[in-house]
Amino acid sequence: MEELANQLTNYILTKNVIKEEDYEIYRYGFQVGMELSLCISVCIIAAGYMRMLPECTLLMAVLFLQRAYVDGLHMKKFWSCFLLSVGVILCGLAIVKLVLLPDVAVCISALLCLLAVERLSDLYVINDADTDAMMYYFRQKKRVFILVTFLLIGLFDVHYSRGLLIILYAEVVMLVSTFAGFCKKHIYHKKKE
Repeated sequence: MEELANQLTNYILTKNVIKEEDYEIYRYGFQVGMELSLCISVCIIAAGYMRMLPECTLLMAVLFLQRAYVDGLHMKKFWSCFLLSVGVILCGLAIVKLVLLPDVAVCISALLCLLAVERLSDLYVINDADTDAMMYYFRQKKRVFILVTFLLIGLFDVHYSRGLLIILYAEVVMLVSTFAGFCKKHIYHKKKE
C-alpha cells in the first residue's frame, strides 16, 4: 500500500496538481484511504455472504467513530492491523448471529462499557500545548459518546436486539483496546524511567 501511495502521489506531483510541500500529506492520505477501503470492502463482502450487511455497517460505524477519538492499541504493520480489524468485525457478526440476550441487560451493559471507555480514554490524553486543539478533541469525543448513547436508546426503543448486541460488542472491543493501549503506554513509560 505504501508503494502504491508513493506512486500515486508522485504522479499527481508531476502533473502539478499538488505542491512539493504537500507531498507527505497526500501520500499519507492515499495510503490510509486505500488501507481503510480494503478493510471495509472485505468486511462488506463477508457480511453480505453472512446476510448481515446492516449489522456490519452499524458495527463499523460505531467502531470507526469511536476509534477516531478514543486511543487504544495500535499495530505497527498494516497487515497486522488489517487482519485484526477484519477478524474483530467478522467475529462480532458471528457472535451477534449466534447469541441472544435480554435487551435490557444488553443495553445496560453497553452503557456501562461506553462509560468505562469514556473515563479510561480520559487517562490517555497527552496534554497538548494547543488548548484549542485539546478542547476540540474533548468536544468531539463527548459528541461521539452522546451519539452512541442515543443510538443505543433508539435501538432499544425499536427492539432491534441484534443492533443492541452490535453496540455492546463494539463497546467491549473499545474497552479492551483502550485498556490494552493504556497498559502498553504505562509499561513503556516505566521502562524509560
